[in-house]
Amino acid sequence: MALRMEGVARSFRAGGETVRALADVTLAVERGELVALVGPSGSGKSTLLSVAAGFEAPDDGVVTWDGEPVPRAGAGASRWRRDTLGIVAQEPQLVEGMSIHRSVGLRLEAAGVAPSEAQRRGTRLLRELGLGDRLTHRPEQLSTGQRQRAALARALSTDPQLVLADEPTGSLDSQAGRALVELLRRVAHERRRAVLVATHDQRMIALADRALTLEDGVVRPAPRDATRQAG
Repeated sequence: MALRMEGVARSFRAGGETVRALADVTLAVERGELVALVGPSGSGKSTLLSVAAGFEAPDDGVVTWDGEPVPRAGAGASRWRRDTLGIVAQEPQLVEGMSIHRSVGLRLEAAGVAPSEAQRRGTRLLRELGLGDRLTHRPEQLSTGQRQRAALARALSTDPQLVLADEPTGSLDSQAGRALVELLRRVAHERRRAVLVATHDQRMIALADRALTLEDGVVRPAPRDATRQAG
């Protein structure tokens, strides 16, 4: 068992109108599985990830992790996100003015990892993502793509059970994008983690175990050749 969304609906107000982002979403992401979520820009992919993470409450339907409702508020939600969830947003979430190595280490220390082990893990992950020569750099000293890779290292540092990533390769060049795709695939397959990625990247789609398309608020299986028209 892993992530389940059943009959999930989510609407919001924009410009005086009600926009239905999710109409009747049902999906599952198992441990050991990398799932690509594709769809046109504005189709609701970011909203789906936000609901799955517990940041937004669905108007209808249920979201569960290992059969238990995903918590959305209070200490339970904080613990769940700290211990279970690794999330990579479109805008990299790093601490300005702090080295990326220290930023990754702080997340590990908050999870109870000793400082020396946090330093070792952070170094390994950042090097794996091609940032070994940028350990002491602050976010404002990095390119957009480098910040995105550092944010991924921070998200993966605690070895989360569930990884949710929103267009993680959108600002990366070909080489960096390929390394990131391969890393997420290894996280899913070798560490037996559940990984759900909103993406337009054909490399991610090709290497995913399954591809789903979100359109008109509904998720359906996406034929591999059809994903080339997405986005």
